[in-house]
Amino acid sequence: VGDFERHLGDLPRAGTRMVAFLGSTIGNFAPAERKHFLAELADTLQPGDTVLLGTDLVKDVARLEAAYDDAAGVTAAFNRNVLAVVNRELDADFAVDAFAHRAFFDTANEWIEMRLVSRDDQVVHIGALDL
Repeated sequence: VGDFERHLGDLPRAGTRMVAFLGSTIGNFAPAERKHFLAELADTLQPGDTVLLGTDLVKDVARLEAAYDDAAGVTAAFNRNVLAVVNRELDADFAVDAFAHRAFFDTANEWIEMRLVSRDDQVVHIGALDL
């Protein structure tokens, strides 16, 4: 188990290996990043090794956007929590509840984009960084 961006070279060399890369993450890579990752993966694997790659098909845009902007607000709360963590860990003062969650399908790249958009003008200080 490791971070795919840093640990491919740390895979054990002995025996037959299977690399599992699930969750459609590869679909979120920009084309150049995807090419780099797959080239690095190919360089790491040996004859007889296998790859289990999870991908997703492009679905109806409304269905995709609804999945990433769910009616219960779970994804929005998860994303706003990033700001709460920054507030706590870096002594920042984001007005977390002033942010709206937006999810949209980027048709050019065929992936979901998510944003937090402030509904109000904010001046934010990040104490730990003297900003």
